[in-house]
Amino acid sequence: MNKESMNGAKPVASTARIKCIRDASEAAAWLLLLLGVLVAHKPVATLRNTFSKVKDKRSYGESFSVIYKIPCQNCNNYYVGQTGRKLNTRINEYTREIERYDQAPLVSTHVDEQGHHFNLDSATILGRARTWPACKFLQSRYSEMNSTNRHFDLEPVHELVRNRS
Repeated sequence: MNKESMNGAKPVASTARIKCIRDASEAAAWLLLLLGVLVAHKPVATLRNTFSKVKDKRSYGESFSVIYKIPCQNCNNYYVGQTGRKLNTRINEYTREIERYDQAPLVSTHVDEQGHHFNLDSATILGRARTWPACKFLQSRYSEMNSTNRHFDLEPVHELVRNRS
């Protein structure tokens, strides 16, 4: 910028980099210049950002350390679970447990007692967590009265978080 366009502006004291956003970055640069901040515009898309993502994204079932939801085909109930392994591995275990009439898992118990079927193919990922307490918190946050889970009561402070979302 030349001296004639800086009428009323303070002398430049510092510089800042902001992303280029059409029509907005020029206005922001002008306002910051009035405050004595010189702006260097940074492009949003760069070659490095475009070509540096060399890993393929994981498929849905290949995700691990997830909190998931499996709906029942016959009623409004659902099961909320968590696993540190791949989601496909846990879904395959549910299939075997249901075929063996295993009474330990809550999914097969609901199938045996009610005669219903869980739609294992339509399991959805609700969230991710890295630690065991975080997994248990998210599992209890997403399990409500319609879930077949053993219901974990949350602290009153955490109930506010559940009600907000």
